[in-house]
Amino acid sequence: MAKAQRVLSIEIGYSLTQVCEMDFRSKHPQVYGVFSMKTPDGILNDGAISPTESYIQELKSYIAANGMNAKKVIFAVSSTKIASREATIPMVKENKVAEMLMSNITDYFPVDPSSYQFAHNIMDTITDEAGTKQYRVMIMACPSEILEGYSYLAQQLGLELSSIDYSGNSIFQALRHRFATGVNLTVKIDERSSLLTVTNNGVITMQRSGIYGADQVVDIMMDTDVYGEPLSYEAAVKTLRRNNLVMKAEEEATLADKEAEVAELERQNEAAIAAAAATGDSSQVASTTVAAKQAGANLKMLRLRRDVTYAYEQLISSIVRVIDYYNSKNRDAAIDNIIITGIAADFWGFAGLLSDELGREVEVLKDLAGTNINQGLHLQDVSLGDYISVIGAGLGSVGFMPASMASEKGGKGKGAKKSSASNEKLPVIVFVAGLAVAVVLIALSVPKYFTTKIEGENLTEKKTQLEPVQGIYDTYVQTKADCDYLNEVYAQTDNYNRDLYELIGQLEQKLPKDVEVTTMNVTTTGVSLAFSVGTKEEAAAAIINLRSFENFSDVLVTAVTEVTNDETGTSRVQLTADCTYGTNPALLVDESTESTEENAETAEAETVAE
Repeated sequence: MAKAQRVLSIEIGYSLTQVCEMDFRSKHPQVYGVFSMKTPDGILNDGAISPTESYIQELKSYIAANGMNAKKVIFAVSSTKIASREATIPMVKENKVAEMLMSNITDYFPVDPSSYQFAHNIMDTITDEAGTKQYRVMIMACPSEILEGYSYLAQQLGLELSSIDYSGNSIFQALRHRFATGVNLTVKIDERSSLLTVTNNGVITMQRSGIYGADQVVDIMMDTDVYGEPLSYEAAVKTLRRNNLVMKAEEEATLADKEAEVAELERQNEAAIAAAAATGDSSQVASTTVAAKQAGANLKMLRLRRDVTYAYEQLISSIVRVIDYYNSKNRDAAIDNIIITGIAADFWGFAGLLSDELGREVEVLKDLAGTNINQGLHLQDVSLGDYISVIGAGLGSVGFMPASMASEKGGKGKGAKKSSASNEKLPVIVFVAGLAVAVVLIALSVPKYFTTKIEGENLTEKKTQLEPVQGIYDTYVQTKADCDYLNEVYAQTDNYNRDLYELIGQLEQKLPKDVEVTTMNVTTTGVSLAFSVGTKEEAAAAIINLRSFENFSDVLVTAVTEVTNDETGTSRVQLTADCTYGTNPALLVDESTESTEENAETAEAETVAE
């Protein structure tokens, strides 16, 4: 059996560059080593890279220091400029799919195809109503200018570029065996954004980006002086993983008291120092100074935890919004499992905070259990969840390639067969006849050529004029998607409780004046009342009035009790009523009766007139 070929898989983030050496496109790949290094500022801009000479040399030294000797490289790229569309096409040979898609590529992406590179991924095979098998395909488009930077970096590293993958596909490839069944959500948290992928029985059904990432939390750690000297990016990440900096609600409630306490201790310390200067007695200075400094340090830590928790909540909010959007569109396919990965996934306390917000368990991806990937013994203590994109890219890249390399590969073809010797001895008459036919064909073709040329120039000019419209169209599509999302969220808030204030006003008007409401429980489905009145007659009237409310479809009296006060000798009637929200059926009957009576009166009037 042939030995699997090793490959370096690299993902360049805004803050960290992550590298993995593994078997390339193997059924059971082995991961041989991983490492991360700091990405300098200015290297990455929304997927496009501008590697400096110092960055290239540092990356080379890291690769050598980690004993990685693969000769080929692949890159995992994340960018908002990489667009994707889903399409259904007839089932053809897999090597013909790309050709079929390219023949209609402008139908999927209204852009200039010469400025983009395209790739596809066959997600599923389906059968239509007529019984015809079809492919469900994810098509991706990446600007050529993004890909060229990776080609340059591979060349400078002395490596052969094998492929460039989209990180959304990389995550799917790494976890497809683990999540082969059910509806599963994977959340990858990068430095400045997060990517949410939903799969249903091993097929991607939705991918969306969140606007927050780990950097907002890491920046807070790098700016604080709680730990003495400012922390580097790597040190800040390690600190967040080793310390639970989530603030509990009861701790936040004491923050104002702690601030007042510190202010008082600092005032006492200043007073002790002033007294020592005036009297020469410094016996109190040491104790007040220690107390003030300790309280100040504790307050700094409390404020840091507050700021970190707030940043976590913003990140969680962006994730929850995407989940709410999915739930609103897929009510029959509820999410079974949620797994988080990426830089912030194993920040201590973050997963618990997310679990509390969602009201369900959230799993942190730390190893490759349940996948088809072999994790070496020397990597057992490494959190490979951080490297999920680079590992997935090595399993099944979508196959983006820079335009320059794609054209080089496309230009190589089979050589033409050599002419036989007999062809050199053809009679002159055949040559003359062929020449005559050629002249006739040229004469017939010239007018059509010039007509087609003019049409082509006109179309090119029209295309140039319409190119600015693309930006407007993209803005419209995004705005419409945002509007649809907000409408879905708004629809979920539309219930009878919006009129709760008016309902309470009606209760005050229609219930007896001496009514005493002891409890009132309100849900989205109805209102439960416990109240008492002076007499049974008033109790009956109260029930009748409740059943006349426009927004109560049913009023069920669950308890009626007459209670006598031993001290005063007076008695009251206690009632419990469950009122269900909905249209009052009695009002529907009244409207129908009124309509019938109006029709009868109209008919009678017409008869009299006749």
